[in-house]
Amino acid sequence: MATALVKLYAEEHEIRELIALVETSDDIISSDAEPVLIQKRQYACVAKLYERRKDEGKLLEIFSKVVDGDWADPLLPNPLPRVIDILNNCKDRILVQRYGIWLVKHDPAAGLKLFIAKRGMKFDDALILRGIRAVDANLGEKYLEHLVLSRRNSEPALHTQLVNNYLDRMIASLDDPIVVDVWQTALATYTSRPSTSSPVLGSTHPQPFLVHLASSPTSEHLQTRIKLALFLQGSTGYDVPQVLERLEKEDEDGLFAFEKAIVHGKLGNHEPALTLLVRTIRDPTTAEAYCTLGGEVIPSKVAIAVSSKMELEPWGQLVASGGVTGSTILSAGRKTSVNGSTGGKGKVPVTEEKKKELLGILMKVYMKGGDDTAQETASLLNAQAKNLDVLDVLSS
Repeated sequence: MATALVKLYAEEHEIRELIALVETSDDIISSDAEPVLIQKRQYACVAKLYERRKDEGKLLEIFSKVVDGDWADPLLPNPLPRVIDILNNCKDRILVQRYGIWLVKHDPAAGLKLFIAKRGMKFDDALILRGIRAVDANLGEKYLEHLVLSRRNSEPALHTQLVNNYLDRMIASLDDPIVVDVWQTALATYTSRPSTSSPVLGSTHPQPFLVHLASSPTSEHLQTRIKLALFLQGSTGYDVPQVLERLEKEDEDGLFAFEKAIVHGKLGNHEPALTLLVRTIRDPTTAEAYCTLGGEVIPSKVAIAVSSKMELEPWGQLVASGGVTGSTILSAGRKTSVNGSTGGKGKVPVTEEKKKELLGILMKVYMKGGDDTAQETASLLNAQAKNLDVLDVLSS
């Protein structure tokens, strides 16, 4: 009886009676009533019919067609907020993924917020990432950061994409004279500094270069550079040789020596890494910490302090946790072990033998610096005499 009345009211355009019936009756057979209501373009009534039955899939289908302009009904002027509300409360993963990607096209910020909030659902991350990127590249990067840093996605391709995003912006910054001046000033003021104590490390050594860099005038470029440095150190999933190749090729003026040192350290190229830290950046604090940490340029304490100052805590935690992926990195198509990493399960203690090896390399780098590094050479000899084979160093 109720279904027959729905058809009758729809045919006769008795809209008030039709709405009242749909809103109150539980006896309407949806599969019989829906074709007539759609034929008569009573889309709001179709929505009410399925809203009463709490059929989220049907509601999303109806509302999306209205938003897309396929259907029009003055009683449904703007159902997009209702779509967002349904998706935010929906527990059906398939519906959330399907209409979440649709939502990104109409409200990118709301779509990104939805997928970030649904942390307990397992989505096709690559599909969603492509959908967000197609609409807004910046939001795509935010979702990529969410996948890698918050969801702890260990897919190497995602880590490599993210580090290349940061690199793209840093390389592009070299075309901006104002930004280049910031990078040059940061390096020049550090290398020409008088010796000062480090509030981060609590020592009489100069403060680490990264701490100095983070005190530069705040800008989007600085944020990206700090992200890049912390991610280079903390992630064990990106293509390390490819990143080093890009830095060597595209940073002709050597403004990103610090980042190169991190990558050399990842690959176990300890002498080039320490040479950059000692001769180019003049950062003995970081160089000596590098030896203690088995080849890491950014100590956890420094990463946490800098990331807190820059409001980049997830990047700092990435360094402190020892990375989020397995304990290997990509190296020219092969897997190579990473110094001190256990893939996010904490850091492996560095052996005394390894520390001694690295201190020996550092001493060689200091001695090659002659008068420029004489003070550091003497200081290291005094502090680490028991760990250094002086005759071996002198003969090398």
